[in-house]
Amino acid sequence: MHITSLLLIDDDPFLLHAFSDMLAFNFPSVLVTAVDSGLAAVEQVRKQEYDMLICDLMMPGMDGAMTIEEIRKDHPLLRMYLMTGHPEPEQAYKSTQATGFIKKPLDREWFLDFMRRTVQVISAGKRVLERVMQVNERLSSSMKHQADVEVLLRAVKVRPKRH
Repeated sequence: MHITSLLLIDDDPFLLHAFSDMLAFNFPSVLVTAVDSGLAAVEQVRKQEYDMLICDLMMPGMDGAMTIEEIRKDHPLLRMYLMTGHPEPEQAYKSTQATGFIKKPLDREWFLDFMRRTVQVISAGKRVLERVMQVNERLSSSMKHQADVEVLLRAVKVRPKRH
């Protein structure tokens, strides 16, 4: 099974701890890194690559929307989910560059199902990427072998005939 790396961003230490524990218990293949600010998140993605990110919307300083916007510049394909208690979460999410939103207060069963599906999609994507890389490696090796054969054939044709 492929390891999925998740960056969790929330200024509430209780929520960070609770989310990290819930994820570790239910998803042993998910490696969670938890940070308490948008700035710390931006610094963290410069150090390490992540498969997904979950970020609280309302944080002091750099809020979730600004954090996602900043990270999106260098990671356009990263799955980034905005966590919000906004009364109209869809409206709040649509004004950002997030992939989707997670509504607070959290519906535990919905969240676990969401994570299960997301981890499966990420894992399937990694398997496909591995397979494509293997095929490319074989093609490259085959093309090199063909080029070597062509060089040998040209060398044989160039030799003068001996009488």
